Amino acid sequence: MGDTKYLSIESISKENTGGKVTLTASLCSSAGIRADLWYSFDREFDDAVCDDRCDAVVTTLLLAAMKFGYEELRCHYPISRKLYYNLTYHVIPQLYHGGNSLSRIRIAAPLTDTVFHGDMVAAGMSRGVDSFATMYEYGPGFELADYRINAFTYFQAGAHHGWDATVGRGAESKQELYVHQMERTREFCRKYGYPLIVVDSNIDDILQDRRLFREWSFDRTHTFRNLSIAMLLQKRISRYYYSDAAG
Repeated sequence: MGDTKYLSIESISKENTGGKVTLTASLCSSAGIRADLWYSFDREFDDAVCDDRCDAVVTTLLLAAMKFGYEELRCHYPISRKLYYNLTYHVIPQLYHGGNSLSRIRIAAPLTDTVFHGDMVAAGMSRGVDSFATMYEYGPGFELADYRINAFTYFQAGAHHGWDATVGRGAESKQELYVHQMERTREFCRKYGYPLIVVDSNIDDILQDRRLFREWSFDRTHTFRNLSIAMLLQKRISRYYYSDAAG
């Protein structure tokens, strides 16, 4: 086991600063490379954040770790039993057998059976056509009340890279794009009476850190990036509709 190539989640901590709360996961590879993955959100949604388990962090890292050939993803914090089952017996085998030179990674973490029953049914809101289609389908007119969207999210997961295949790179930085687009989404949600959970993060920087991973673009990893942040909020979010790659 001494030669196992692994990535370890050493610690998960939460800090309150002003009106913001930041959850930080300290990472260390078998090569001794260290980095901190963080997620930052408004304090009003502190009660939504699940800091007692590694679900969000494991999901954030999983695909990139498989691409870079890690054999094991380790954590002393527990992972939800259902997530462990689905990743270990369904997601990882299908990705491994699908090609792209991915490793058949193992998740080494204790399991937890604690389940939350949140009051939110949420979806990402980018103000793009896919977001509006989801809003229309699962909006106030949807037959089943407990499946109707009652909150939206906006994540900084890497979609705001500023690159367009036609016009090239724009003038704004990633953070400027994120802030400007987020404020427009906040105005939209305020107008129509939906709570908006905004989560900033350095996911893109971590997954493009070539000391830890091979660079892999947002369009190849957006599902894992965005859904991992939704998992971070599972104390309040009971259902989450994923309709697009815009975060």
